[in-house]
Amino acid sequence: MPDAHPDLHQRARYDLGALQETALLLSTSLDRDFIVGNLLLTALSKVLVTRGMVLLRDAARDTWCAAAVRGAGKVEQGDVVVAGPLDVGEGVQGDEVPAVLGEHGIALALPLRTGEAPIGLLALGPRFDRQPFDESALGFLQTLAGMAAPAIQNSLAVEQITRANRELDSHVQQLRLLFDLSQQFNGTTDRSQHARLLGLTLMGQMAASRHVFIVQRPDGVGRHNGFTVVAGRGVEEEAVDDVALEHLCSLEKVLGPEDAWPEAVAGLRDHGLVLLLPLRQQGQTCAILGLGPRLTRLPYTAEDRSLLEAIGALALSAIRNSFLLDEQIEKRRMEEEMQLARTIQQELLPKTLPTVPGVQLAAVAEPAREVGGDYFDAVKLGDGRLVLAIADVTGKGVGAALLMANVQACLHALLPMPLPLEDTVAQINRVICRNTSADRFITFFAGVFDPATRRFDYVNAGHNPPMLVRAATGAIELLEEGGLLLGVMDGMPYTPGHVTLEAGDVLALFTDGVTEAMGEAEEEYDEARLEALLVEHRALPPQELLGHLRRDIALFTGSDTQLSDDLTAIVLRADAPA
Repeated sequence: MPDAHPDLHQRARYDLGALQETALLLSTSLDRDFIVGNLLLTALSKVLVTRGMVLLRDAARDTWCAAAVRGAGKVEQGDVVVAGPLDVGEGVQGDEVPAVLGEHGIALALPLRTGEAPIGLLALGPRFDRQPFDESALGFLQTLAGMAAPAIQNSLAVEQITRANRELDSHVQQLRLLFDLSQQFNGTTDRSQHARLLGLTLMGQMAASRHVFIVQRPDGVGRHNGFTVVAGRGVEEEAVDDVALEHLCSLEKVLGPEDAWPEAVAGLRDHGLVLLLPLRQQGQTCAILGLGPRLTRLPYTAEDRSLLEAIGALALSAIRNSFLLDEQIEKRRMEEEMQLARTIQQELLPKTLPTVPGVQLAAVAEPAREVGGDYFDAVKLGDGRLVLAIADVTGKGVGAALLMANVQACLHALLPMPLPLEDTVAQINRVICRNTSADRFITFFAGVFDPATRRFDYVNAGHNPPMLVRAATGAIELLEEGGLLLGVMDGMPYTPGHVTLEAGDVLALFTDGVTEAMGEAEEEYDEARLEALLVEHRALPPQELLGHLRRDIALFTGSDTQLSDDLTAIVLRADAPA
C-alpha cells in the first residue's frame, strides 16, 4: 500500500539524520565555540531561520552573553544581551518571548538545560516563511537543545579547569618569582642593589614606564618624617621632594587612575605616576610604590596590583633591614668610640692623689653614660707645692677626650718651667687656639697651694667658680679671677687670684655635672644646694664630704647609678698649722 504521507516520513528521516550528525559533532569536541556554533548553524538551516543567537548564562554576574550570533544586527559575540534573571520556562515563541529578546528580533527562545537552572538559551528569529514554529520543528529544536546542553556544560567545565590551571600556573610563576626575589633581596645589604633589582623587576614583569619607591627610615630621622626616595626611574628625586612626603604615612588605600588623589600626594601624579600602592607594616604606612603607565598600554589589573604589593613588601623589608643594619653598625662604632674615649679619659686622671703636708685631699670622677670631657689633676711639684686643675671640654666622645689629653700634656710640660700661673694658662690657651676648630672650647681652672705660706694662687678660665668655705663662719668665697675660656681667642691675658687658707677651710673644685645634675622634676641641683651641703659638712674629712655630696645628688636625681653628665669634684681641707 503506498504511503499516504511520503513528505512527512522523508522529513522525519531527514531530521533524524541531522540529529545524528549533530550528536556526532558535539560528542567529538570540547570546544565551546565549536559546539555553540554548530548548534546555531544546525538550528538555523533545518528550520529555515536567518537570525539567531546562543546565549550562555554567567551565574556570577547574573548576565546572559552572546556565545554565537548570526544575523542579529548590532549584537556581537561576547556582548551582554540580558542583565538580570531571564525565564523562558520550557520554551516560548511569538508574543510570549520576553521583550528584552524581542527587541533583537527573537521569535523563539528555548532553554539549554542540564539541571534545574538553564545554562543558556537557543534564541531564533522568525521562520523564512513567517509561519509559527510547528510541533515538528519545536520537537526537533528541543531535541537538538537537549543534546547540545550537556556538550556545552562539558565545554564550560573544561574551560573552567583550563582557566584554573592557567591561574594556578600563573600563581606558581609568581611564587617562583617572589621566591627568587626574596633570595636576591636578602642576599645583599646594599640599597643600591636593592633599587636596581626592584627597577629591573618592575620593568620586566610589569613593563612599567617609570617608577619611584619612597621608604620611611625605621628611626624616622630626616626630612619628611624620615620618608626618602630609595629607588626611581623616570622620576626626578628633586621633583618628588617637593611633594608633601610627610603626609604619605596617612595614605592607606591603593590609588589608581580612576581615583581622586588627595591633595597631599596629587603632585606625584603630575610627575607621570598613575598608580600608588601604600605598603604597611604593623598597621602603619611606611613606604609608597608609585608606577607610571605600562609600555604595553594595558591597565594594571587587580592581580597585577597584588603582585606589585608582594614585590614591594619584599623590597621594603630588605631596605628597612639595611637601614637597621646601618644603625647597628653606627651604634657599634659609637660604642667603640665611647669606650676608647672613656679609656683615654681614665688614663688622664691621676691614679693616686699626692700627699702634701698641711692639707687633706680627695677627689671623685664618675663618668656619665656618654663620655664627656671632664678632667682633673693633682700634681706635687719639686718644691713641695700642690697644683690642682679641673676642666670641662665642650662636646663628647673621642674628640673631647683627645682635646683634654692635649690640655693635660700642655699642663704637665709647662709646670716644671719657672712661669707664673697666669702665663702657664695663657700658653695652654695659645696651643688650644692654634690646634683645634673654632667650635671647641674648654673651661679650665688651675691653682697652686704653698704649704709654707698657706697661700693659694689660681686662674679661672671660664670654669665654674670653685667654692672656698671658711671654717670659722661658714662664709662662701667664689674663686672667679682669670679670663675667657680656653680656645676662644689667641693671646688673651689672664689675671691671677689669691686666697689664704685658714685651719679647717674647705676648697671645693667641681664641673657643671655637679650643679647641673637633673632632678626628676626637671630642675637642676644648682650652686645654692651645693653651697648648703658644703657649709653643713665642712668639718668632715674631704672623702666623707664627697660621699655626702654623691648621696645627695643621687637623692636629688632619683638614681644611684645614672648621671646626666660627668660628675667630677676635688675637695681640699686645710689642716691646722703644725
